[in-house]
Amino acid sequence: MGSLFKYRACGRYADEIFSTGTLHYSTQSSFNDPYDCFLCFNKNKKLVYQVAILTNEKNIIKQNIELSLDKIEKEFCTIIQNTQVLCMSLDGLQMQMWAHYAKNHTGICIEFDDDLLCNSLGDLYSVQYQSDIYQVNYPNHSQENLFGIFCTKELGWKYEQEIRLLRPPKSPSEDGNYSFNKKALKAIYFGTHCSKRNTQKYIKLCLNNGFENVKFYQMELSNIGQFKLLPKEIKVKE
Repeated sequence: MGSLFKYRACGRYADEIFSTGTLHYSTQSSFNDPYDCFLCFNKNKKLVYQVAILTNEKNIIKQNIELSLDKIEKEFCTIIQNTQVLCMSLDGLQMQMWAHYAKNHTGICIEFDDDLLCNSLGDLYSVQYQSDIYQVNYPNHSQENLFGIFCTKELGWKYEQEIRLLRPPKSPSEDGNYSFNKKALKAIYFGTHCSKRNTQKYIKLCLNNGFENVKFYQMELSNIGQFKLLPKEIKVKE
């Protein structure tokens, strides 16, 4: 049993975690790296391809479809653009992550139990960092292709230590928010520049919405002359 961390700016998506017990999945178009989920084919002349489609049953359906090369690429683009992704990290103390994803340390970082979160939302996939772009090979290895595309990033992003959860394309009635086991939420860390108002708001939301066992921490900069973040527990009066 380990921990996963989700960095959030204060606002709608952070609020919904505690008010509705849901986490929001994004799609590729909203990623900050335009080469995340980058489609690169190792081309050949074969026209039969096994298209991999994610399903709600957490498995892969493989369907043999005869496609031209252009249609194969279009099919993959559609899958990539519409698949839902939840990005997490193995590190809750990373300075760049606090700056990039918690709005310059004004936001929060939420700690989850990885086993309980996985039981709620599905399997976890580790992102691989490398200098070479992942190349799609066909007509074989369709499952490997799908996860290779979604879980390969350039070496410079290695500090993120990213873990991803994937879901199939959402229907028009879905909003991208999915419920998780409330027991999976272990702690909230408030950024060094998080306002007292937001700190009090999220503590109150937790206590009022079934997250009574969550611990709260205020992040502080180390006082020993290092760029290092240290969490200090906030004692909440009952």
